[in-house]
Amino acid sequence: MKIIYALVFITLLGSCKEEKKEIVSKKEIVLTKVEKGLKSKLIKKEKTDKKILKKEDIWVFGEDKAKLSSLSKKKVRRWTRFIKTEKLIKEYYRTTKEEVILNNEELKKSLTRLKKSISVRLLNKDAVKARVFVMDCEVDRLFAIGNIKGTTDKQLKDQIKRVLYSRNSLINKINRTFLIDSIDREVARELLHLERDRRDMRDMR
Repeated sequence: MKIIYALVFITLLGSCKEEKKEIVSKKEIVLTKVEKGLKSKLIKKEKTDKKILKKEDIWVFGEDKAKLSSLSKKKVRRWTRFIKTEKLIKEYYRTTKEEVILNNEELKKSLTRLKKSISVRLLNKDAVKARVFVMDCEVDRLFAIGNIKGTTDKQLKDQIKRVLYSRNSLINKINRTFLIDSIDREVARELLHLERDRRDMRDMR
């Protein structure tokens, strides 16, 4: 009798193991299908997100010819608002229509902050402020027409050119301001040396 019970127990134990294996196997199949499905969706999404840009999709507005001089770079290195705005606006030399629309708001906010943060003493003058104001107006206009549905590509491109031109004007003014100040200081030092030499000559007499 004990032998019969033992045989029944072994049979039941074996069937339980088989059922467990079957369940595990089914789970693995389901998980594999889910993983494959997710992977397939991700691949499709990547393909959709990766838009192949054609040559005509890229807008190029020449080279960045107006650059800060080495002297100007030293003077404005702590003017963080200006450095951030420069980084944003320089991206417009080579861009796409989509990037222009996306970046306009950030550039507009950056210009607004820039106007209130002219912390470099020599640049806190009307001539520099006027150029910052003009650039701010051009960026505001770019932001406005970029949000109008009927705006043509030509209108957008023309306005980007105006923004870049106003930026170049500001850079050139900054360079001239620091250069003139440097020359004035050098002249002042030379005059001081000449005055000392004259005094020494008089004393020698």
